[in-house]
Amino acid sequence: MKTYTLKISVTIFLIFSSISVIYLFYKEQVRSFLPTSVPSNYLPTSVGQGLGITSLKKLTLIHFFNPECPCSKFNTKHIQYLAAQYSKHVEFLAYSTSGSLPTNYPIEVRLDADDKMAKQLGVYSTPQAVLLDAEGKLLYRGNYNKSRYCSNRNSEYVVQAIESALHKKSTIAIMQISGLPYGCEIFNDK
Repeated sequence: MKTYTLKISVTIFLIFSSISVIYLFYKEQVRSFLPTSVPSNYLPTSVGQGLGITSLKKLTLIHFFNPECPCSKFNTKHIQYLAAQYSKHVEFLAYSTSGSLPTNYPIEVRLDADDKMAKQLGVYSTPQAVLLDAEGKLLYRGNYNKSRYCSNRNSEYVVQAIESALHKKSTIAIMQISGLPYGCEIFNDK
């Protein structure tokens, strides 16, 4: 009887442990591959639209991230790479959508209080990139890459957008193929 009770206890423990692992895997990994739900109060922006930012001196990449978001964590080295490659021609700025500012981030970071900047630029998930020209007009908004690890060289959407902007070419097609935003939602119908 003790052996039977022990087997049942172990089986229940293993089932509970397996369910817990699957839940945690979903919460931290699988969810990040799915497109982020579009909030009902989302106001879309389009390429060429002025977004009310007038203090720019040159082409500017605004990076939206959340230090707790797994996708944002994977993106940090890619931001460092982009800043090293393009800092002569592109200004880099990051907005943290969490309540804290990370230390030792590769580019200047500001806090996006009440998600004001994210909403103004049409961003509702992290990590997302917004590329503006010197007049504050939208050139690109979207994912950095098809791969959340930014390792797929054939789908480096932000690199393609920067190169197109530097060569005075349209970025509309790049924004269209970059797909729906994925990652961690910034705001949810606030």
